This record gives sequence, C-alpha cells and structure tokens, in this order.
Amino acid sequence: MNRLIYFVFFAMVALWTGCSDDNTIAPGNVSVTVNYPESFSSSASKANIEVKIKGVTNTELEYKGKTNEQGVVVFSDLIVGTYKLVVDKSFTAEEAKGISGYSNEIILNASKNDVVVVSENTINVTVDLKTQKMGGLLIKQMKFSGTEPRYFKDEFVEIYNNANHDIYLDGLCLGAHHARNVERFDNDMENTYVGTVWQIPGTGKEHLLKPGESVIIAETARDHTVDNDNSLDLSGAKFETFVEGVDDIDNTKSTNLIVKRTGHSKVTSSFVKSMYQELHTKLEFVIFRVDDFDALKMFNCEEVGVTGNYLFTQIPNDKIIDAYAVKHFYYGVKLTTAVDKGPLDDERPVDNTAWIRKVSSEINNRKILKNTNDSSEDFELINKAVPGAWKQ
Repeated sequence: MNRLIYFVFFAMVALWTGCSDDNTIAPGNVSVTVNYPESFSSSASKANIEVKIKGVTNTELEYKGKTNEQGVVVFSDLIVGTYKLVVDKSFTAEEAKGISGYSNEIILNASKNDVVVVSENTINVTVDLKTQKMGGLLIKQMKFSGTEPRYFKDEFVEIYNNANHDIYLDGLCLGAHHARNVERFDNDMENTYVGTVWQIPGTGKEHLLKPGESVIIAETARDHTVDNDNSLDLSGAKFETFVEGVDDIDNTKSTNLIVKRTGHSKVTSSFVKSMYQELHTKLEFVIFRVDDFDALKMFNCEEVGVTGNYLFTQIPNDKIIDAYAVKHFYYGVKLTTAVDKGPLDDERPVDNTAWIRKVSSEINNRKILKNTNDSSEDFELINKAVPGAWKQ
C-alpha cells in the first residue's frame, strides 16, 4: 500500500513539473541590421555602432549591443513582448569628410517602435540611420513639477544651442500646446495648436547664444529659496515672463518676454501667466519662429466645435524648431508624431524634479544633445532641477 502511495505521489510531481515546463514561454531573438544613408561611401565601416533595445511591455528590460562589420547585431534570449530599438552614431568633421564628402560634424540616429519578440523565433529588423538636424536650438531642460509644498513660481525652461555656429534668440517664440479633445486638431497632421505665446524681444542681433551654451527662461527670475527652502535660485536667469499686475516681481537684470497671444478670450493679467500654468499641468511645449507672427491663424472654441473661452493659435509644423510632449492623464497626447514621436510618461506629484535632455556625444569639448524627435528617448528625469546641469 505504501509503495502505491509513493508511486502515485511521484507520478503527480512529475506530471506537475512537466506541465510547468510546457507553460513556460520560450524566449525569442532579434537580429538588427543597421544601414547608413545612401549618400555615404560604401567603404564606411559599420562596425561598433551601438544599438539599444528597450522593453515597451516591460520597461525594466534594456539591452545594448554593437554591430559587426556587416552592421548586424543579434539580441538573443529576449523575453517575449514588445520592444523599441534606438541607434546612435556620431562622426567628427574629419571623420565625416571621408565617408560623406562634407567636412561637417554628423550625428546619425534612428528608432523603431513596436518590435515584437516571438517565442522561439528570430525577428529580422532593418534600421536606416538618418542625419540628425544639427543646426538649431533644443529644449535642454524643463521644470514644471513645482516644489513641495505646492510652490509653482520656480518653473523654468532651458534652451540650448546644439549647432556649431552662433544663433540669435531674437524673435524666438515659446508656446504651450492645448491638450483639449478637439477632433479638428487631432486630425491635423500639418499644424500644432497653442494657447499663450511668449516671444523673446530684440531687433535681430541682441541676444546671442554661442554653440554649446544655454539660457534659462524663468517664470520669475528671483531666488525662490527665500520663499521655499526646497526651491532654487533663478535670479540669474537671462529671461523671465514678468507680467504687470500679477503677484510678480520684476528682475530688472532679466529681460522680460513679450506676450504675443493669450490662450483665453478673457484677457486678464493673471491668465497671461498661463504658459506656466499649462506647463505645470503637464501638457506639451514648443519653440518656433515665424516671419510674420500676426499672419498666424487663430480660432475660438465655437469655431472648432467645443465649449469654453479658449483661443487657439495655429503653428505650421515646419516652423517648429523643437518640442516635447507629455502624456496627459485625461487628454492623452495631443502633439502629432510629426512633431514628437514619443511622449514623456509623467504622472508625478509636486516634487522639484525636472526633465533633462541626454548628451548624445561630445565633439571638440562641445556637448551634442540627443535629438531623435522622440521625447521618451531624448529626455531623462532628474531628482532635482539644476539650471545648466547635464545628463550623460
């Protein structure tokens, strides 16, 4: 009898173990082939290009690899799920001349979303590198989370010159995107719609920004640690959004931005601060230039079929220099993928943190910031906002 009991027990254990093995999902593989732009010399080496694969289903999964001479890298034994591929490669001006014919710094990058790893299969993915837009301004850092306990006057945006030449900031516009459920805007892939718009003043050559330098645009350019020990000192900010009649202090050493448009039909001094009101409600933000600002179209709520007193300014996407998108808890994402391919996933409380753009490479001691047109890849969260900080 005891023998029979032992036999039945071990048979059940074996059966259970066999079933467990059968239910285990076997991993899969991804083979990535990286190609240079067609204009590059065929002799350009494809070896040692860094490729990163990140989990979308499971965000804790992240692996890096480098290509062989054929431009191929294989990621083996990946957990089944959806992944995102990111590839970056930079060349100095001297290196670029031999492979492209031009003596200019070159940064190549590419990303591919929705790479699905299948159990016991090898997925072949081809990534075509494209030249990163080098000649422009980038949003380097933005603080819109406020500071405990619920202090929102210390918000700022940092703008960086990522080019290898001087840029004048005169006439640069900053706008917060309206995250409202307006079907007409959601279906418009050629334009972006903003509320309040601020502009840097100047005659054209007053506010110079040299390569590798940045400026701070503060909501209020003062030392906020006086009011909140957890905050920061923005008294040295180059620009601020001072508004007469609001609970605001004008720093005469900081240049005041010009209010070009307000995002509300009831124009009150308190609502003019709405750029930063919209920032700390975690919406989208754009910087742009236009030759004739007054020619930009404006719509009210009635014209676009929604209720309220908001005003919407239409910005052609080809005029947008840079942008970032944040996934709103209610409205979702309102910037089109033409402007930003991947939003930041930000549902944090008031905590003094900031989003900062990663450094892609360094050329002649000048940092080149990452610019893949994908905020989720280009930016990283830092625990405390620090104007002028870097994130490798």
